[in-house]
Amino acid sequence: MPGLMANPTRPTRVAVVCPVLAHYDAIGAAGRDTYLILSRHSDFEVSVLTFRNDYRDVPARIVSGLADLLLDPAFQAAEIIIYHFGIYCELFDALIAAKGRARQFVHFHNITPPEFVAPKQREVIKRSFIQVHNLAHADEVWAASHVNAETLETLGIDSSRIQVIPLAVENPSSRTFCGKAPTPLNLLFVGRFVQSKGVLDLVKAIDLVRRRCALSFRLRLAGNLEWSDQKHLTTVKETITACRLDTVVELLGTVNVEVLEDLYHMSHVFAIPSYHEGFCKPVIEALRAGCIPIGYASYNLPAISNGLGRMVPTGDIQALGSALAEVMEGVAQSFGAPEEPLLPLDMGPTSARAFDRTVGEYVQTFTLNRLASATLDRIRAVRPGT
Repeated sequence: MPGLMANPTRPTRVAVVCPVLAHYDAIGAAGRDTYLILSRHSDFEVSVLTFRNDYRDVPARIVSGLADLLLDPAFQAAEIIIYHFGIYCELFDALIAAKGRARQFVHFHNITPPEFVAPKQREVIKRSFIQVHNLAHADEVWAASHVNAETLETLGIDSSRIQVIPLAVENPSSRTFCGKAPTPLNLLFVGRFVQSKGVLDLVKAIDLVRRRCALSFRLRLAGNLEWSDQKHLTTVKETITACRLDTVVELLGTVNVEVLEDLYHMSHVFAIPSYHEGFCKPVIEALRAGCIPIGYASYNLPAISNGLGRMVPTGDIQALGSALAEVMEGVAQSFGAPEEPLLPLDMGPTSARAFDRTVGEYVQTFTLNRLASATLDRIRAVRPGT
């Protein structure tokens, strides 16, 4: 990359600051992707600084706090600093300290609004919205979606410094809808058990589906229990029992990568009645696996599903139940007539074959190579020494 480096005789030093690189966490996975992209180029010497690292292929430096970060030799020597911001963390105050001595970029993953979180979490959300103003010290802010870009503008970030760079999604391995076994009919939810993900709404909608739909089906709930709200999880369990859904709904909790891939591959419908999504990797994961996403038309969900699912008004459990039942009936019929437009999707009545073709093209826009190209283009545009 001619002209990229401040000193052409050695690699450009890059520090990636991501609070937590944890399995089953989208922001942590994005931090890992940044490392993988840059470490593959001899033009860069990359250091990752974090509180926690679960990835064996990322040789991260563990820091204990802001002071430790600021004094770390890799941070002090960095000519480029890339942050991953999604919630308040003291490490993001480094944006102020490093302004002017290094080029700074921030991946913005959005902040869940306070009305969608438990009361005990609202203070940290308030601090997050205050801290987002630190992003004004960055040379550029990379929004994971157009919705995130709009949020940044609303929060006062100069639109000329905002670039939309979608995340990479390359798992699970590809599977077509038509290649699935037609029965049993399987539904899947993947996400944290928190208020904002709408899991409780989904359980109530499934109760409606069971009453209206003659099809035999099963819903599986998978999600990282470490990052879940235990009180909300208890409420979900109690509702399943109260509605006598134990034979229909299976709460799996945390599952490993292999089991999660199997769940995606065996499922026909992916339920995501979330109240807030800045990007939503699970929708692309589900589409890659040949699942039809059904959920709420909130924030980025209509955009990320790209007409290939069914989104209903946010919070409307009756509409969610109706959409689930209608799509499930279309799924059952489609296996006998894959060329017929029997799937009632947002893009219009669609055949199973057309769904597979369109999904196959769409998910290619979220490859790691595309993310790498966009990332390197932006670093070239705002490079050290310019």
